[in-house]
Amino acid sequence: MRLDAVPLRALSPSAVNAAVQLVSPRLPLRRGSVGSNLACAAGGASPGLLAQVAAFCELDPELETSVGEAGRDLPEGLRARACLARALLAGPRLLLIDDPAFHTDALARGVMEQVCATCDATVLWVVPQDAPLVGADRVWRLDGGVARELPPAPLSPEA
Repeated sequence: MRLDAVPLRALSPSAVNAAVQLVSPRLPLRRGSVGSNLACAAGGASPGLLAQVAAFCELDPELETSVGEAGRDLPEGLRARACLARALLAGPRLLLIDDPAFHTDALARGVMEQVCATCDATVLWVVPQDAPLVGADRVWRLDGGVARELPPAPLSPEA
């Protein structure tokens, strides 16, 4: 496997961590608030970038929302959007999305579709079999360990 034409084995773990971000319901959020989780992920990012990502992920009204143990107390869609914002703040080149909440929460799905349309990173989005990927460049189905390419969904549901 390669990342930007460089074999993964040749990269340090910190270089891979900087380049690849994972969004998954299995990754915990920290205790505090949604905003403090984003600030922690932002590291040295400017407050302006943090505010921009929060707005993009529709988190402005929820920044002060309290986050309990691992974020399990948050509604699924809010948790998904907070995890996505946290990953985007790292500026990944590869964004791996493994989160069924993007299929069950309309707001989270809309944000994820915006990310796919505008993000500079390559986005690999794992979806349930019945979830349409409107606007995807490429779609593969993994069946019995074999990946085969499928035609992408049309850009509009009516097409």
